[in-house]
Amino acid sequence: MDNVLERLSTLEDYRGIEQLLYMYAHTIDQHLADEWLDLFVADARYRSIRISPSGERETIVDFQGVEAFRKFITDFTSGNRRPPGDSQKNFISQPIIRLHGDTAEAVTYFHLVVVHNGVKEIFANGRYFDTLVRCSDSKWRFSDRMSEVE
Repeated sequence: MDNVLERLSTLEDYRGIEQLLYMYAHTIDQHLADEWLDLFVADARYRSIRISPSGERETIVDFQGVEAFRKFITDFTSGNRRPPGDSQKNFISQPIIRLHGDTAEAVTYFHLVVVHNGVKEIFANGRYFDTLVRCSDSKWRFSDRMSEVE
């Protein structure tokens, strides 16, 4: 029976992490600032790095901590870019999750589709590299998120 409980716990962890990855996309696309902020631990870090065709890496954004996250999401949601008008949709796929007890890593592909003046286009694609932690409320949250934009 212990083996079954361990396996069930592992499956719950994988599902909780998948939900976290999906919630990131839904909350930022729908401008749900409070829900988006709740996906991160207080001292979380977020980075976005662009990789050129020649392989050069350029940091686009790099911030850490509650106030920096709050400023980012406030600035992001201050524009009125919500469906059905000009907006964006984050699509994620093929997460690879590695569990280590109360921490985990995930690598996930993403595509960012932008709608501008009724025209939809893939604006960016790449991978997310995440470090995740199980918090005291049993929810998984990001402690470090890096997007690698190709």
